[in-house]
Amino acid sequence: NLETVLVDRRQCFNFLPLLPDVLGRGIPAGLMAYPFKDICSGLKARFIQDIAQAVSPDGRSLYLGSGLNIDCDYILLACGTETDFHGNVSLSESTYKLDNVSDALKLRQAIEIGCYDNYLVAGGGYTGIEIASNLSLFLREKRRRSRIIIVEKSPSILGPLPEWMKVYVKNDLAACGIEVKTGLSVTETRAGRSVLSDGSVFGKSIVVWAAGVKTPDFIDRIPARRTPQGRLKVDECLRISRTCFAAGDNACLSAGQGCLRMSVQFAITQGESCARNILNDMDSLPPREYRPFDPGYIIPMANDRACGIIFGLPVRGILPVFIHYLLCVWRNRGLKNRIRLALLLLKKAVR
Repeated sequence: NLETVLVDRRQCFNFLPLLPDVLGRGIPAGLMAYPFKDICSGLKARFIQDIAQAVSPDGRSLYLGSGLNIDCDYILLACGTETDFHGNVSLSESTYKLDNVSDALKLRQAIEIGCYDNYLVAGGGYTGIEIASNLSLFLREKRRRSRIIIVEKSPSILGPLPEWMKVYVKNDLAACGIEVKTGLSVTETRAGRSVLSDGSVFGKSIVVWAAGVKTPDFIDRIPARRTPQGRLKVDECLRISRTCFAAGDNACLSAGQGCLRMSVQFAITQGESCARNILNDMDSLPPREYRPFDPGYIIPMANDRACGIIFGLPVRGILPVFIHYLLCVWRNRGLKNRIRLALLLLKKAVR
């Protein structure tokens, strides 16, 4: 006698790990978008396409943009994150981002029809590096000669990751002809002219913004403790209150001096943990603490080189690339999508 309702403002589930590959490998958007109504139909759940506006203080009502209010026994917040422009409206309107399939298609179209001398990627984290390497692959296949520059505000790329990984990635980027400028930021871009914080000017340029993420504005209106990124602070059972849970990137579970890092694997297992604890609460059973298992992470680059940590061991070269795409095929939605994606990736690898 349970009714499960999924609310999302989009029509389709977007498979985010392959968004940069739309640029370099030309992966079709159809392989990364799967209708929520089809997912919910298979799960015997109800899908409502609407915008979440607020959650009641007692965590038992969800208010939607259409005016509809949903009264419920439990709420799970799994809203993810979006690109953070740090309050700069001008940059949000004049740069490209990569939050969803639509963003990837817009950027792909822009670089196909435009002729730029400079491609600037703001942000030297995971996403920025993937975007830059895929831009390099695109330009190489189109035989265009342009500069690709990663602009990172911090003293080094990849933030807190190990030094050997930073060196490996930086050398790999240099082999692809990608420049890295640290200690700088993009301050302005208008009519194809971009300016850095040191006064450097780049004409005939396009900027892709990948300089951080934040939770959606909806999360800011939830009565709960949060981090500067807006992530909701949860207890060891992923609860904000007894009836309100959070999972995935919008949740902050304490780990060391900060939060457990954002990860697809953590998001999936947290969703499962929340579901189990909701059922336990309904049966008057005690909640179970979420115990994260970290299989590792990979930073894939479009020149078929990657590095990362897998089960605690450092890996580099083509093996982690293979593992990355194998996981992408496995995690994708729908058997047809998985088969088509696998065949496309095999074709690209052979070529």
